[in-house]
Amino acid sequence: MSRRSNITSLHLDDANRRCSSLLRDDFDHLRKSVGKRQARRHRGPSNTERRTIVSRLNCCTNYIRKNNNNDTNPQKEEITTYDERNHLQVMFQLEGSVWPEVLPYCLINTIFASVVWYFVNIRGLYFNFSQDANDYMASLLSFLVVSRVRMIYNQTMFSRDCLMKLCKSSEELIQTAALLTAHNDSILARKWRDDLAYMTILLLKQTMCALRNHSELLKIGAKDLTADAFNRDTEYFQKPNSMAYQMRKHIMKIRLCDKLKGRMLKEKAGKEEFKLIGYIDQYTAAFNDLEGLARTRFPFPIVQMARTILVIWLMFLPFGLVHNEYPLWGICMLIFLLTFGFLGLEYVSVGMDDPFGTDATDFDVFFLAEITFEHIYVMIFNVDGQDAVDGLMRKVKKPDTEDVPL
Repeated sequence: MSRRSNITSLHLDDANRRCSSLLRDDFDHLRKSVGKRQARRHRGPSNTERRTIVSRLNCCTNYIRKNNNNDTNPQKEEITTYDERNHLQVMFQLEGSVWPEVLPYCLINTIFASVVWYFVNIRGLYFNFSQDANDYMASLLSFLVVSRVRMIYNQTMFSRDCLMKLCKSSEELIQTAALLTAHNDSILARKWRDDLAYMTILLLKQTMCALRNHSELLKIGAKDLTADAFNRDTEYFQKPNSMAYQMRKHIMKIRLCDKLKGRMLKEKAGKEEFKLIGYIDQYTAAFNDLEGLARTRFPFPIVQMARTILVIWLMFLPFGLVHNEYPLWGICMLIFLLTFGFLGLEYVSVGMDDPFGTDATDFDVFFLAEITFEHIYVMIFNVDGQDAVDGLMRKVKKPDTEDVPL
C-alpha cells in the first residue's frame, strides 16, 4: 500500500473515532437535558448499540475507500517522501532536491577555480584581490540569503496553517450540522444536509482551484499575462466568497423557511446557526489570508540585491582563495561546497516562494481537499446512509457542475 493510501486510511480512522465520540457526547447531552425520570430511558448506547455503531463506522470506512475515486490530478508521491534515517538517500536523492539545478553551476565554478589555481601556483600569475573584501561580501550575502530563506519559510508555514484551517473548518461545519440535525430524518432535513455538504465540498474545490490557477499564472510571467487571464484569476478568487455567502443563506433557512422552522434544531435561541456560520467565518478568514499571500510577491529589491551579490561573489570567490596555501583538491572541494550552499539556498527560496503549485516543495492542495471530502462522506454516511453518499459523490464528480442549490 502506498504512503498516500496509508495517510488516507489514518485520516478516515481518525474521522471514525471522532464520529463515535460525537455520538457519545450527543447521548451525554441528551441525558443532561432531560429530567431525572426520563434520564433512566436515555442511559446512552448499550453494548449492542455500541457494537452496531462501530460496525457501521467500519462499513463506512471500507465503502468510502472503495468508491471515492477523485478526478483530481495529484502530485507524484516520490517527490514528497524520504527516509530521514537513511543519510545517503537524503543526500543523493534527486527528486525533490536542488541538485539538478545547482550541480551544473557547482561544476562550472569548480573547474574555473582549478584553472585559476593552475595559473597562480604553476605559472606564477598573481591577482591583487583583497581577502577582506571577499569576507565582507560573504557576510552581507549570508545575511541577505539566510534572511530571505527564513522569511519565506515562515510564510510557507503560515500558508500551511491556513490550509489546515480551511480543511478543519469544512469538516467541523458538516460534523456539527449533522450532529445538531441528526434527530430529524425527514426528506427536507436530508436534502438540507446534502446541500450543505455539497456546497462545502464545492467551496473547498473552488478554493484549491483558485490557488493552483494563480500559481500557474505566476509561471507565465507579467509580460505574457493577458487581460483575460488576469480577469479569470480574479473570478477564481471571487467564487469562494460567493459560495460562502450562499452557505450562510442556506444555514439561515433553518429559521427563515416555514417548512424547516422549528424542526431542524433543538434550541430556539438561534445559537446553533451562528455556531455553524462561525465555521464559515473561520474559513473565509483563512482564505483571505491565503489570497493575500498568493497575490503578494516577495519584495523585488531584496531579491535583486541578494541575486546580484550572490553571482558576483561566486565569480570572484576563486581569486580570493587561490593565494592561500590550499592544494588543488582542497580549493576545488571548498568552491564546490560554497557554491552548492549559497546557490542551493537561493533555489530553495525560489521553490518555496509559491507553495500552491506542482513543484516538489509545494503543498498537494487537492490531496488535502480529498481527505476533507472523505471526512464529510463519513458523516453523511452515518447520518443519512449509503444512498445519500452515492448521490453526493455523483454530484461532486460532475466536472461541469457549478450550480448552487438554493
